[in-house]
Amino acid sequence: MRIFIGCSSKNNIDKKYFKLTSDICTKISKNNDLVFGADTNGMMGVCYKIFKENNRKIIAIVNEHYKQCLENIFCDKKLVTVDTFDRTQKIYNESDLFLILPGGIGSLGELLSILENRRNMDDGKKIIIYNFENYYDELLEMLNKAKDLNFVDTKDLDYIKIINKLTDLDFLTNN
Repeated sequence: MRIFIGCSSKNNIDKKYFKLTSDICTKISKNNDLVFGADTNGMMGVCYKIFKENNRKIIAIVNEHYKQCLENIFCDKKLVTVDTFDRTQKIYNESDLFLILPGGIGSLGELLSILENRRNMDDGKKIIIYNFENYYDELLEMLNKAKDLNFVDTKDLDYIKIINKLTDLDFLTNN
């Protein structure tokens, strides 16, 4: 399975996020391939390193603004897009499942774009938010508020699975 992992590329975040990423990638990288944003920094770099160590296929997707990141990585496929919108579409097309870890604006943008694509495509692709230490609580509250006010259909939020422990990813170790 090709798993897109959306997460931070920042190095100056708390070490617990690096450990979380390491634990997750160690668990799922033995049987799955990686789709990611092509940065070797932060949590994204941890993903790259662990999937690479396990000799898994890696697809790196960046927009033109970040194409220099591709110089430092060795992947099976490197895609450069014109802009962020095209990049998100390529991420969607190249992935079978989406795993969103704590991250910043990029991760939030990816999540919402992926959710919109999933809503329109109705292709069965899973979106998983790892809500580590309640990182995404406020976003989830906002989505539920939008649902309660009828701005969002209930079924649209059903496309998202919220998890908060490593064992919730056991299904990714048996494919």
